[in-house]
Amino acid sequence: MSVAARTGRLAGGVAARRRGYALLIVMMLGFVTVTVMAILLSRSGDAARSAQALIDGYRLHHMQAGLRQVSEVWASLAKREPSRDVPGSVIGFDLVLEDEATLELRFKDVQGALRFEATDGSDEANAALTRAAEIIRSTGRAGAATLRRRGPGRVSLHSAPAEVLVAVVQGIDPRGGAAGFADRVVQLRSEKRLDQNDYELLIADAGLSTKDAEILRECVTIDTSLWFVTTTVRTPRDGVIDRQGGLVLGLIRSAIAQADAGLPAGATAPTAAATAASVTANMNRAAGQNVSWTVLTWTKLPLRSDQGDSLTDELPSDWSIPGL
Repeated sequence: MSVAARTGRLAGGVAARRRGYALLIVMMLGFVTVTVMAILLSRSGDAARSAQALIDGYRLHHMQAGLRQVSEVWASLAKREPSRDVPGSVIGFDLVLEDEATLELRFKDVQGALRFEATDGSDEANAALTRAAEIIRSTGRAGAATLRRRGPGRVSLHSAPAEVLVAVVQGIDPRGGAAGFADRVVQLRSEKRLDQNDYELLIADAGLSTKDAEILRECVTIDTSLWFVTTTVRTPRDGVIDRQGGLVLGLIRSAIAQADAGLPAGATAPTAAATAASVTANMNRAAGQNVSWTVLTWTKLPLRSDQGDSLTDELPSDWSIPGL
């Protein structure tokens, strides 16, 4: 082979290798470019999600703050009139906003369940309520309606299921009239909202000794302070555009018919002191004392329920998630 031919072949090989190196470099540069773009897009997405999380947190924070203020003002001014405060009635109010949107607030009593472990009462009441919770668990009736982790230890007579009422009395005295007490509470509250007279008569008729009746008085209440609050924003054009909710602590006043702090009709002598103190406390609230509200949990809720458009009167199916 001539020198010229060999030189041509070598030149061709060098050129081929150079083209191969160039192609490899181009491929590497392309890979690096794609990788860098992917990283930038990922970081951009993370930044956008972080920004949205901050915005959502900001909105939730101010919604909670606004809820506290509005609820405190409403609870200090509004009165639950006996003529309208009937079983099944909706508790809450609507606010018409400047843009014609409506903010609906609804309060649902969720204090009817027992706390897993009561700690905010006397030693006797705490022990009785904790035993009652153990009874619920041991009988296989544990659930969102019967047990909770948050809120006051006292059980609301307005919303407690019959099995909870039975367990409370049994937690105090297994030989007490637990079933009869539960039946009387359920029957009476189906006819009217329980008042102080009803409360004292139910305590007195629970079949307990004087000492145990005082413990029962510390275990149950008609002054609900634990609520599941649902806030719904609705516009005439788009319907429901936002819904949030959570657990809130606060008292809603009732209109007190008594004009003085005397004993209500039907109060018995053994309960006179406790009755007078309770009536005085109720009258103080009715006289216009400020009520402090505390938001325990808060979260976004689905815009629609399984039953239709409104969640204002019903707890969502996953209502225990916010921390009850």
